[in-house]
Amino acid sequence: MNLLRDVFKFLSDLLGASSSSEAKAIQTQTVTVNNYTPGVQSQNPMSVQSQSPTRKLTILFIDDDSKFPIVRILRKQEFIREVEILNDISDFSDRKVADADAIFIDIEGVGRILTPKDEGLGLALEIKKRYPTKKLFLYSSNPQRDMTHPAIRAVDGLLQKTAQPAEFIRVLELIKDGA
Repeated sequence: MNLLRDVFKFLSDLLGASSSSEAKAIQTQTVTVNNYTPGVQSQNPMSVQSQSPTRKLTILFIDDDSKFPIVRILRKQEFIREVEILNDISDFSDRKVADADAIFIDIEGVGRILTPKDEGLGLALEIKKRYPTKKLFLYSSNPQRDMTHPAIRAVDGLLQKTAQPAEFIRVLELIKDGA
């Protein structure tokens, strides 16, 4: 409250308010503007309700296993807006790819349309080239797969397909928090 009083005094001095009623008018107007939240009307301009919106993520899995169990688990997380699973993509500008905050790609069994030689590794590399700031992760049930492929260095992380759900959730929480 002392900070608010100091701000009001500063504004009053700055604007040259000549009376305490003018200073109070400035104070009320300033508080009302600072407390304005679209769609919310407050009877008391001094009551401030903190509304820090939580960022909700859109997640895309590209996996030939349409019943990959982690998808069902992630859909229940509060900070997830949507989780989609596609068994492959036929266009790098696919809206689901473009809209996703994070993409998880299975190394094997996907990418056969656009990158048949390298499958998921090639798909990941090409998506990362087109969307360099998009968070992109590879996962596989075969950890011995070509670890020298350029996609391994290009993506944001690697996970085992058998990883615990908590590992996927931890990665997504870091993304949500801006990491």
